[in-house]
Amino acid sequence: MSRSSSLHPFTRRVALAAGGFAVVVSTILLVWARSRLPTAADLERRVHIELAVPGQPALADGAQLSADRPIEVRYRHDLVRPLGLVVVAEAEGQPPRWLVPADPAQKALQVKATEALQARVVGTLPAGRWRVEAVVGIEDGAPAAEWRGRSLGRRVWSVEVK
Repeated sequence: MSRSSSLHPFTRRVALAAGGFAVVVSTILLVWARSRLPTAADLERRVHIELAVPGQPALADGAQLSADRPIEVRYRHDLVRPLGLVVVAEAEGQPPRWLVPADPAQKALQVKATEALQARVVGTLPAGRWRVEAVVGIEDGAPAAEWRGRSLGRRVWSVEVK
């Protein structure tokens, strides 16, 4: 009667046990690593983004601005990984205006974790009704233009500029 393996039965058992142990450990590590990725709910809860005029309180949805006043985006988060931030404004009959970054072919602004609110002046908007959208997600080096279709954390404001 021939044996199916040339290994000693004890060695075979040890090899099977080591392989099973490796599968269990790798599964645990995969689940742990996956749990560290922020979900859309985490981004909503742990990322703070606001739109404002420098030196003023945050703008509420439906706010009115003067066309000569600059706009700033304020942000902070407490997640382990740096995030990417993209801000774009749209008005009817006008092409989208990229505020962060200024060119949609560039990478998103990298935002590191911080307790303090960081601010970045992003320019002005011409007169009209604008929909300003801030999109936040894990920075992956993709151009900003590709971020808009993603279902990541986002914040939207309607702003009227006069």
